Amino acid sequence: MKKFSDIFKLYAYKNQERCDVSIMVSETLVMTFRLTHNEIKRLFNEYQYIDPNTHDHGVRFKSENGPHWFAMDKKHLQAIRITIGHHGADFNFRVSYNDWQGLADEYYRQMSTEQDWDNK
Repeated sequence: MKKFSDIFKLYAYKNQERCDVSIMVSETLVMTFRLTHNEIKRLFNEYQYIDPNTHDHGVRFKSENGPHWFAMDKKHLQAIRITIGHHGADFNFRVSYNDWQGLADEYYRQMSTEQDWDNK
C-alpha cells in the first residue's frame, strides 16, 4: 500500500472552476475537499484578517459545494487553523506555516504551468 506523505495534495483545474484539496489525517487516511479558485484564494489571502469592528479573526464562508470553511492564523501555536463543517460534523486541522505556504505556492505554480490534467 502506498502511504501518504505530504500534509496537502492539490489539483488545481485551470479549465474548470475547481480545485481538489486533500488534507492528510494519517499515513492511510486523507480527506479531500473541493473549492473554487476564488475560494482557495480567499483562504490564502484572508486567513490573517481581523475585523476592525468585531475583532473576529480569519476568513469564513460557505463554499459552493456546501461545506463551511474557516481559516485563521493561530500565532501562539505558529500554525494555521482550518475548520471544515458539513452535515453537522466539524473537521479541525492545524498546519504549520511552512505547509500552508507550500500549499499556496503549489496552487500558483499549477496555475502558471501546464499540468497533465489541464486538458482532460
